[in-house]
Amino acid sequence: MVEKKMDSEVETTDVVKMTCPKDAMNYDLSATYCKGDKIFHELWEDVGVVEETGVTEDGCKKMVVRFEKNGKKKLIMEFTAK
Repeated sequence: MVEKKMDSEVETTDVVKMTCPKDAMNYDLSATYCKGDKIFHELWEDVGVVEETGVTEDGCKKMVVRFEKNGKKKLIMEFTAK
């Protein structure tokens, strides 16, 4: 017997597992991302889903991404070298 999860029990990790690298954007420090975007982090060889976005105390744009293998990570976005 297969146990079916209710919608409230489906975790973000389940969403990440349904994402394959070819369906995700390559992570780029200078790019802009929105909640729900799927990204592929080349260095970690991992796929994740953006859970939230915001701004750091020093004004840098950031996002929280839940990766399939690496869990939740905070990453910067829209970064430009000065």
